[in-house]
Amino acid sequence: MLNKQLRVKEVGIDFRSRMAGESKLNISTVFNLVGQIFENISRGLIPANFVVFAFVGTLGVLVHLIMLNILLTQSIGFIVANTLSTLLAMCSNYFLNNYLTFHNIHRLFKERMKGLIKYCFANSFSILANIGVASQFYLSEFSVIASALFGILAGLILNYFLSVNLVFKK
Repeated sequence: MLNKQLRVKEVGIDFRSRMAGESKLNISTVFNLVGQIFENISRGLIPANFVVFAFVGTLGVLVHLIMLNILLTQSIGFIVANTLSTLLAMCSNYFLNNYLTFHNIHRLFKERMKGLIKYCFANSFSILANIGVASQFYLSEFSVIASALFGILAGLILNYFLSVNLVFKK
């Protein structure tokens, strides 16, 4: 029943070095491990940090939708509710990315506030990319869902690139 062509190969995983203290398996390390597995499966095409970044983005969508629902049930208008939900999702994504994706690179309060401002600024470009790409696909007669997904992917990739190179740059 076993495939005779099956081979086992040991693949090294590159964990980040500790800044201080004893090594402990924490949630950030677990996410890094999952990201490394995806990076190895994709043969390096998809960076480990991108996998974790995308997961955090998914959590941001949930935060946005939950907050939007709460605010709308409180008779707050859609534009205000959506704006507040977007800001909350951006803030939560920044702090989760700082801890999970980029290993708490911004440790001090001042660093975190500067990082948050940079992250929100970078997100504004990602939002524009999302809208622009989705609109182009929609105008090219793609379905609403396909257009939205292409827009989300464009925004995600740009947001990751800007976050790595501007916000969380070492």
